Amino acid sequence: MTRVVLTALALLAVPLGQAQLRDAQPVYFWPMQHAFDQYLAEAVNGADALSVTVDPKRASSMMTERIDATFLAALEELFPEQKPAKDEDDKDVKSKESIEGRFQLARPKNRPQGRPQGTLFLVDVKTRRVIWSTYMGEVDPEPKALHKEAERVVEDITALMGPAT
Repeated sequence: MTRVVLTALALLAVPLGQAQLRDAQPVYFWPMQHAFDQYLAEAVNGADALSVTVDPKRASSMMTERIDATFLAALEELFPEQKPAKDEDDKDVKSKESIEGRFQLARPKNRPQGRPQGTLFLVDVKTRRVIWSTYMGEVDPEPKALHKEAERVVEDITALMGPAT
């Protein structure tokens, strides 16, 4: 019974992932370690997998290897979130006196020592949601290895997207 439910959920998730990836275009590649963003852009363009932009303001999504305070600040600067106009008479406005107002904590600025490596994230710039990610493991910084890894990432993306319609 559990297998049937899991299989059904997996089959439903694939079309959702395909739609999200197709809607995530064009993609801007955030600068990455060892210039991996350049290898990815070349591989994606060569396979005609996704539409790529060199202007981050024109992007629908961004590929990055880190989701941290620096990335989020840049995302907010490039794509400020539209906040609804505050209505003075609105009774649902959360004040500092409400429970919700007192327990909203800022994201901590401290990070663990070291730099996480090997994970890529595709982030929707409007919703700030991660719509795709993959773990590559540690990648050899040699150009041939970076090129090969970029091609593998593109194969993963195109396999998930399925045939073009």
